[in-house]
Amino acid sequence: MCDEIKRIAILLYDNDFGSTFVPLLHSIKEVLKWSKDLSIEDIKKIIIIGVRWHHIAFQCQFKSGYGDNDKTEKYLTDKIEILFNDDADKAITELDHNGGSWYIDIEHNGEVFSF
Repeated sequence: MCDEIKRIAILLYDNDFGSTFVPLLHSIKEVLKWSKDLSIEDIKKIIIIGVRWHHIAFQCQFKSGYGDNDKTEKYLTDKIEILFNDDADKAITELDHNGGSWYIDIEHNGEVFSF
């Protein structure tokens, strides 16, 4: 369950959305502290659900520069790839994302960085 989740990477390949995904990964870190019975699939669903709220709250405040918020949410949720643990590690070491992907190491320091 949640104890299995040590690292998460969100791949988007679009560096315009750091203000959405950095706070989202910090929120996921808190979710993992509070809810020990969630599966990786549950966490993926929570990330997808959280995209809209975090985009509005931390990035656009209802003034999306990318069209309306529904279109932006669809763009973000259709395009992201969510990886865990070894797959997340592999992605950050093998791929160049131009700052358009984000990673959190929950097991060690819990910091979020873009890659």
